[in-house]
This record gives sequence, structure tokens and C-alpha cells, in this order.
Amino acid sequence: MKCKDIIKDWVPIYSTMKAYGMKRAKHPDGSRYFKLKEQDVTDQELQQLETYADRLFASLGIDVAFSKHFRDRLNDPRNNKPITMAELTRLFRQVYKQHGKPIAQLGPDAEAVMKDMKTDVNVPFTLQWDGKELDLVAKTIMRKQNFATSNPEFVV
Repeated sequence: MKCKDIIKDWVPIYSTMKAYGMKRAKHPDGSRYFKLKEQDVTDQELQQLETYADRLFASLGIDVAFSKHFRDRLNDPRNNKPITMAELTRLFRQVYKQHGKPIAQLGPDAEAVMKDMKTDVNVPFTLQWDGKELDLVAKTIMRKQNFATSNPEFVV
């Protein structure tokens, strides 16, 4: 069997596994298990997350955006364990539920940090007024256990 035949057969399996959130599956011939490699978050997935977060925070008059540095740092090897879409979705959902109104009350030109204690994901952000609504701009992202900052922290 040639390499291109293996790739052609396995790519649909990987995408199916990823869609169902599976971490491992049996090889098609039933001989062994193989693990799904953690994949980088794509620009398309990040766009979907932005749309999801926009819908969440819309009731508070907040529009969510990601900086270029955020996009670069998301798939950075310094995160040790890659940051997944599930972790990001959970972070934005929990922050909205627990701290949505206090974030909206910070006002323009405020800076703060979203922290997820379960996954050690930290997202420093700034609020900017664009004339009609507040923009929550996520400046960067990192997985760090003891992240220290002088800005307000919204911990989930």
C-alpha cells in the first residue's frame, strides 16, 4: 500500500473523529487503535467562535473580536498542550453566564482578563467604544497556571 492510499483512506476517518469529539478509534482493519492528533484551530473555526461569542454578548451591547496576536498565539507551541475549540467555547460561555453584566459595566478603554481555572487558559482583553457598541477585543491567549496581572480578573 502506498502512502497516498493510506492518507486518502484515513483523512475522512480523522475528520469524522474530530466532528464527534473522539480521541481514539479502531483502525479500519480492526487490528489496533489510533489516536487523533490534536489539530491547530483554523481561521474558519475561530470565525465560528467569534460569531458564537457575538451572539452571546449581543444582549449586553458587546461585539467580540480577536487581534492578530491572539490568532498567532492560539496555536503557539509555548502553550504546551494545544488550546482547543471546546476550551474556548466553554470559556466564553461561562464568562458570559457568570460575568457578562460586570464586563459590560466596565465601560470603554477598560482592560481585564478572562481566566479559566479548570484549563489554565487566560485571555487578556480590552473594551473599546466604536461609536455604537463596545468591542471586546481579545488581545492574546495563553495556557499558564499562575498568570499574574494588575487588571481585573473574571475567573470561571
